[in-house]
Amino acid sequence: MESAIVELLGLDVFDPTTMKVESEPGQNVPAWFLDTDYNGLCFYVKQAFFPRTSAWASLKKLLKVAMKMKFGNI
Repeated sequence: MESAIVELLGLDVFDPTTMKVESEPGQNVPAWFLDTDYNGLCFYVKQAFFPRTSAWASLKKLLKVAMKMKFGNI
């Protein structure tokens, strides 16, 4: 198996409603995903990276809210 080192320098997001591009430096991106076998058609997350440690807390909070909305108080 080959290995690679990846450095996330930043992320550009295009908003088609405003026709503007917003840029974020790599350290502000809460998560990014890697498909080690991308076939050009279907992206399947093989690895997920959360460079900001606070992203885990944010994800936990978001999932908790989603569960409460779907199933009520758990």
